[in-house]
Amino acid sequence: MIADIAISVSELVNNAIVHGNKFARDKSVTVKLSHLNRQLTIAVTDQGCGFDPDIDPNPLAQENLIEGSRRGIFIVHQLMEKVDIIRRPTAQP
Repeated sequence: MIADIAISVSELVNNAIVHGNKFARDKSVTVKLSHLNRQLTIAVTDQGCGFDPDIDPNPLAQENLIEGSRRGIFIVHQLMEKVDIIRRPTAQP
């Protein structure tokens, strides 16, 4: 379970830096952890303009099996009990 959390947070932070903030040094990534009633909540926030996870291609589809990327969110969904992706209206491009 700890390894699943570590992999997921690492993947989300990496996505936030690379895809969200596009390596911009003037933008930050925030990781917040909270624990209540035996439930751990992890929030990773970047300053990018967000994305629609529903348009990501299925990484298990035959045509995508040799793709070198675009599997991160899929992996996080497999490792975590619940994943919410929220596109904030205040995000800056």
